[in-house]
Amino acid sequence: MKLLILVILELFILLVFPRNGLCIDPIDEEDDSAFENPPQATPTPIPGHLASNVSIESRRAQSLLKKGFYAEAIIRGENGLRGWIFFENSWNGASLYGVICGLRPGSHGWHIHQYGQHNGRCENAGPHFTMVPFPHAGSNDKFRHNGDLGNIQADRRGMAFINQFNGQISVSSRSDNSVLGRSILVHEWPDDLGVGKGKESQITGNSGKVIGCGLIGLRSEKAPLPTGCPPPNI
Repeated sequence: MKLLILVILELFILLVFPRNGLCIDPIDEEDDSAFENPPQATPTPIPGHLASNVSIESRRAQSLLKKGFYAEAIIRGENGLRGWIFFENSWNGASLYGVICGLRPGSHGWHIHQYGQHNGRCENAGPHFTMVPFPHAGSNDKFRHNGDLGNIQADRRGMAFINQFNGQISVSSRSDNSVLGRSILVHEWPDDLGVGKGKESQITGNSGKVIGCGLIGLRSEKAPLPTGCPPPNI
């Protein structure tokens, strides 16, 4: 009787819990690689056209940083006055360097003016270039016109070598204080830097008539430091 009961119980277990019904793989205690090397997420690739655009913009930015922004103005005026002025952009302004020849020995005021339409006669260049209506002042003053450049000093040969920095201008066409397309004007007399007599002192610096001018335009590469005057027919 006991044997019959055991047989019936075993048949019942086989019917309710078949041997292949519950598949549980045993864990190999010695193989813990699954814990040491968990599955890694696969990065989502950037679509081809977007990756190409990113690459192009990156190369363009690197090229601009490497190449920089440069500009130049060819100065022409009366009595053989001529010169080269070059600009190099930086993150906080622009450097100006060059030479002007054919000047009267001594100091001459010079400024960047608002417009570039002077028709070769230094006319219609407008007022000094400025973004804020401060009075005229010296190139080292904080509150001044953006285009206030102070004075250049011509030696006894009439040559003035220039090397200065202006933190209120830019050579980038995307900047509000860009000087591209504007004019540089050279004056007959010294600039009193806004501290002279009369109303004109805080407008033009009492620097007299214009004797030379040039249009500021973009340049493809940095210019070397000039060591002499440009040719007379520049």
